[in-house]
Amino acid sequence: MIVAALLGAEEFGFATAPLVSVGCVMMRACHSDTCPVGVATQNPELRLRFAGLPEHVVNFMLLIAGQVREYLAMLGFRTLAEVVGQAELLRPRVPEPSAQSHRKASFLDLAPLLHVPDLPAGAARRKTRSQRSHLHLALDNTLIQLAERALADGSPVRLDLPVRNVNRAVGTMLGFAVTRRWGGDGLPADTITLGLRAGNVIGYGATGGELFLRGVVGERFCVRNSGATAVAEGTGDHGCEYMTGGRVVVLGPVGRNFAAGMSGGIAYLLDPDPALINSEMVDVEQVDGADCEFLADVLSRYQSETGSPVAAALLEDWATALPRLRRVMPKDYKRVLAATRRARRDGQDVAEAVMAAARV
Repeated sequence: MIVAALLGAEEFGFATAPLVSVGCVMMRACHSDTCPVGVATQNPELRLRFAGLPEHVVNFMLLIAGQVREYLAMLGFRTLAEVVGQAELLRPRVPEPSAQSHRKASFLDLAPLLHVPDLPAGAARRKTRSQRSHLHLALDNTLIQLAERALADGSPVRLDLPVRNVNRAVGTMLGFAVTRRWGGDGLPADTITLGLRAGNVIGYGATGGELFLRGVVGERFCVRNSGATAVAEGTGDHGCEYMTGGRVVVLGPVGRNFAAGMSGGIAYLLDPDPALINSEMVDVEQVDGADCEFLADVLSRYQSETGSPVAAALLEDWATALPRLRRVMPKDYKRVLAATRRARRDGQDVAEAVMAAARV
C-alpha cells in the first residue's frame, strides 16, 4: 500500500487476502463447486466446513492499518494522504546476480515510472476535488423524459434516437428508472421500444428481454448476459464473455475470444470459425430439434422487426441454412440441464440432482 500510494494510488482494493483471512486455501477451484473449506460453494456439506468470521477480516484490516502507520512513521509522515504521489522517495532495487534472479531484471529501467514532473510549490499530488460525472448530460435523461408515459402507467412508447461515441452506458439509467417504478419484473414486452445504432458492450449484464440488432455490433456483445435473448449480424472481440444465461444468435462473423468464461446460456453462430471461439468452457455442437424450433421463431420475429436481409435469406432456404448453424454450449451448463431433465423424469429432487451434477 505504501509503494502504491507513493506512485499515486488513493484507493486500494483487497480481494484474495481477506478471503485467506476467513479460511481460503487458494485451491483455485471456485468455479467447480468443490471448495474444500466452504468459501466458494453452494454444496451444503462443504459449506459446513466454513469457519470464517467477520472478526477475522476486521483483524486482518487492523493489522494492515497498523503496519501502514509504522511505515508512515519511518518515512516521517502522519497520514496516508500525505505520501500520495511522493515518488521521489522510491529507489529501484538493484538485483544481485543469483540463481533466483531473472536474467532480464538488470535491463529494466524504472526511471519513467518514478519520474516526478516539475511542479509549482504547494501543488497538490492527490485528488483535491470530486470527479465530475456529467450525468446531467447523459442521453438517458432524454430517454427517461421521453418514456415518462411508459414509466408512469405502462403506455407503449417507441423512441428513435442517434447515439454518438460520447454517449456511454446508454439505457442504464432508463433501466434503473423502470426497476425503481415497476420492480424486478419490469414492464410488459414491447412497452418501451428503442431504435438505436449500437456500438460496444451492448447487453452487458442483461437479465431479461429481447434485443434485435440489424447489422454488426462492436466488442463485448452480451458480456455477463444472464437472461436476455439477443440477435445481431456479427460481433467484435470477446462476445458472450462470462455469459451465465439467456440466448444469443449471431448471423455473421465473430471476433476473437468468443465465449471466454461462458458458464451458462446458449449461443448460436452461423458458419463459425473454431479458431475464434474460446473452447475452454464450451463445446461447439450441431443444433438439435429444440434449437431449430427456437431459431425459426426468433429469426422470423427478428426479420419482421428489423427487415434484416440476412435473416430473410436464411429463412427463405431454411433447410440449407440449418446445417450452417452451430450451438455454443457451456459444458457444465449442459450437464446441469441434463441432470434437471432426468430428475424431473424420474420424480427426483431437482436441486439435489443439480448439486450432484455440479460436483462431477
